[in-house]
Amino acid sequence: MRASALHAAGELTWLLGHSDLARSRLEESAALYRTLGDKRGLAYDLQALAMLVESPAAHEAAAESLRLFEEVGDSWGAGHATSSRQLLRATGPDGEQALEEALATWRALGDPWAIAQCLNILGDLARSQGHDARAAARYEEALRRLRRAGLPGTVPSLLHNLAYLALRGGDGRRALRLFRESLALFRDQGDLRGMADGLEGVAGALGALQQPERAARLFGAAEVLREATGARVWPANAADLHRSLASVRDQLDAAAFAAAWSAGRRLRLEQALDDTLAAEHREATVAPAGQDELTPREREVASLVAQGLTNRQIGQTLVITEGTARLHVKHILGKLGGTSRAQIAAWAVAQGIARSNTTDIPLPG
Repeated sequence: MRASALHAAGELTWLLGHSDLARSRLEESAALYRTLGDKRGLAYDLQALAMLVESPAAHEAAAESLRLFEEVGDSWGAGHATSSRQLLRATGPDGEQALEEALATWRALGDPWAIAQCLNILGDLARSQGHDARAAARYEEALRRLRRAGLPGTVPSLLHNLAYLALRGGDGRRALRLFRESLALFRDQGDLRGMADGLEGVAGALGALQQPERAARLFGAAEVLREATGARVWPANAADLHRSLASVRDQLDAAAFAAAWSAGRRLRLEQALDDTLAAEHREATVAPAGQDELTPREREVASLVAQGLTNRQIGQTLVITEGTARLHVKHILGKLGGTSRAQIAAWAVAQGIARSNTTDIPLPG
């Protein structure tokens, strides 16, 4: 029991960015599993440790992990160990090739969660190299796979990554929508690190939309959350976050920036989240756009409305919250100038994205 708890604590600590503590917990867990003669438990510890120790120990841990998984007949674990060995090469000159090999391993095993993780990492790599279109394709494929499989865990991170790409492309409003959707999901999952990421993302989008005071306030709130949890900025987001923060600083004089930042630091987390997410409901009533301006996600929602799904069912289908689904419906009605779900359904049928009175419409994506 202790070995299992230490393994879980090590994984969670690593996700918070505390690599040294994560390594210590996993090493203690591995020592217990060796004493117990538990090959499978030891293999999972070693597979995780391979990502936390330096070479050559990392390669040795991954190799032993693979051998143990093969001995106990755990093909999923063996896939993880193989993937770890390939990921260890990711920082070298053939890093992208190694990641592609890891992706091929998981495609062969048919594991949608692991495929999505590899795609997400490949997307991060492409984003860090400035290949935004390639990054978007990776993120979007990962998102489709997770939604089809009903696996919500990484969905908010992928939405967050796509939001940064929208911000890079100059589409601040799309970035704001995606950051807020991501933040709502992080909140529902209780992911404090994700909430800090989400607050910073929304702040960056607000800065791009020339709302620097609101942005600085959210940056301040996010800073308090990071201090409280010890959560570090995810490396793939660091450059984009730095650009967003610099943009907000450039829009305010030093005194105004400091005042807004301090005000954000005084906000309770619940207040910061409520203010940030409730703002989208308020902004939904501003200046309805034309019918042709429905976003791809809104068109998905419109198609599901035409099938007769409730907001809760739409949320379950798209792996979003019921509140987010309700908000999408409100946005659609505002853009169409309508007042009822029946009008959305009629529009979807007219646009050819849904059929009337049927329940077997293929889901978009």
